[in-house]
Amino acid sequence: MMNEDKRRAASILETEIAEWQTKIDAAKLQMHLGARDARDKLQPQLQRLEDELSQAKAEWNELQKASEGAWDDVHHGLKLSLKAMQRSFDKARQHFDAPEERNK
Repeated sequence: MMNEDKRRAASILETEIAEWQTKIDAAKLQMHLGARDARDKLQPQLQRLEDELSQAKAEWNELQKASEGAWDDVHHGLKLSLKAMQRSFDKARQHFDAPEERNK
């Protein structure tokens, strides 16, 4: 059985994964509405984000099934996956931001 700290951490991670799905969906919409050049630049970035989100979801499922001993390792791996997604998202976002926003 999961203790309260782990339940809280699991809830936070579940929320983060849902937020990432929303961000990726919004980025895909912007990509489809954007100019061809922007779409061509964004497609690989969005594909990487979707791959990373799939990995995070798989790790989330693993976390829910993990034994007490394995929980910390799986939790750590999932947090690393979410950080990788942030880096990929930041890289993709450069193509969305207006040039004046990138210089801030």
